Amino acid sequence: MMRSDERFDEIYSAHRDDLYRLAVLICGDRARSEDAVADVFARVLPRWRRGTVLDHPRSYLRRALVNELTGGFRRRALERRVAARQWGDDRGGSTMEAQVDEHDVLQAALLRLPMAQRAVLVLRFYADLGEAETARLLKVSPGTVKSRTARALARLRVLLDEETIDA
Repeated sequence: MMRSDERFDEIYSAHRDDLYRLAVLICGDRARSEDAVADVFARVLPRWRRGTVLDHPRSYLRRALVNELTGGFRRRALERRVAARQWGDDRGGSTMEAQVDEHDVLQAALLRLPMAQRAVLVLRFYADLGEAETARLLKVSPGTVKSRTARALARLRVLLDEETIDA
């Protein structure tokens, strides 16, 4: 049993940071991302001990994370409002420098996308997954990945133009 737990500790150490970064990019909330990653590992551990999962831990954990973030919460509208307020507060003060960091502008624009579009962009371009793997993780067809990607990129261009004009 100890040997199995030691291996799980290695998997946790190897994948924790990657999952956290993906979660932040998908949901836009650091606290929720930390909770989601912790929940994923907590749910996977008993299955790991039974030997029923993790032939391919990276893929399995990513799928579990996407399920966690896009599943039962269904609070996307609230998240976007909270994130918009947070970004608005960060940008609205008199201490704001003349030049806005490009990373912050991109993050703010991503947060304004619907969760499904944001997830597709993060998985395709940040996690560097192909259309088939992204489709499998999101449980949609490759055609849906293509159309969501196209719509998300078009919307992101508009949002980035707006952010650039506002900045």
